[in-house]
Amino acid sequence: MPDKRILTGVLVFALLLGEMSGLPAQQKFLMTIDNLMRGPGLYGYEPTGVRWSGDGREIYFLWKQAADAIDHPLDTYVVNRDGSGLRKLSDEESKLAPPPAGNHTRDRKRTVYSLDGDIFIYDFSTGARTQLTKTEDNETNPAFTHDEQHVAFTRGGNLYVMALATGMIEQMTDIVAPGATPPTAPSGFGRGRGGRGGGAQSNAAAGEKKGTDSQEFLKKQEQELIEAVRERTRLREENEAKRKKEHPRKPFQLQQRQSAARLDLCPDEKCVIAMINESSSDAKPQNVPSYVNESAYPEDIVGRTDVGDAQNRVRMAILDVATGDAKWVEPDVQGRDIQLQPPLWNEAGTEAVMVARATDNKDRWILAL
Repeated sequence: MPDKRILTGVLVFALLLGEMSGLPAQQKFLMTIDNLMRGPGLYGYEPTGVRWSGDGREIYFLWKQAADAIDHPLDTYVVNRDGSGLRKLSDEESKLAPPPAGNHTRDRKRTVYSLDGDIFIYDFSTGARTQLTKTEDNETNPAFTHDEQHVAFTRGGNLYVMALATGMIEQMTDIVAPGATPPTAPSGFGRGRGGRGGGAQSNAAAGEKKGTDSQEFLKKQEQELIEAVRERTRLREENEAKRKKEHPRKPFQLQQRQSAARLDLCPDEKCVIAMINESSSDAKPQNVPSYVNESAYPEDIVGRTDVGDAQNRVRMAILDVATGDAKWVEPDVQGRDIQLQPPLWNEAGTEAVMVARATDNKDRWILAL
């Protein structure tokens, strides 16, 4: 298959030749400031997202005309491999076209991708698109598992795995946002109708904080004296013990200024690689005022921090799928502050390497995980 950069260059050259061929031969380009500052209106836009059709007969790409407005979205085009038959696709045709990006199977026949917050699989051999999810949640970063029989994706800050054969979805992590309280029981657990005490009261008791010594004494005395309270407590404790037995994984609590930037399932599906972004509390961004907006008042556009100011940090945690135990990856690289990138696994899924970059951008390392 031809190199994508060469393919893109050929497309740009052919498209520009087509536009220039309509200019009169005697017309000359005037080297004026107005002409030079036309930008894409002068030299056009570069095609992006270039990809082949499944049979290799057509080329799809994203592009817009030089005369289009600067904020006009890119349209999807298709052209035959010999350069003939260039046409713009409709919105419906664009959705059915091969996706510009995705995670491929090893034989390159299928790819899984996210579109408008839902997960799809595209089959290059048949040109068929299969939708896996259709929810109000935003599902991102889909990828085939190592056996290619499941698809892992991120939803609501946690990693899920869907079995392609049955459609069953399993949650692989319990990541809790900063300041949020970890759930004490699965949704609906112990909420059956007719049960003593009621689910709401049981959940409230499970999440109740410990009081003072006198308050704890009165609570204990209340349990000993009142049969209903004692029975309710017994049921709660049984439910909690059953929950811990059936769901032994403990939550991973994010701290203040931490966020899960990316979640990737390990090839053996026993762990999850979590890239945790830690924002600095001391950094001060260079905000830029925006005067042209719908509110009619100046609004700040958050900019980058100054060079040398405190930088955000990217750390890596390995989360055990079964237990929820977290192990932080802390490579000792000459005592330097570093930023970590997601690991790259070998074909067998048994070994991985990752890139570490010094925060001051002066050094870079390749490390074995």
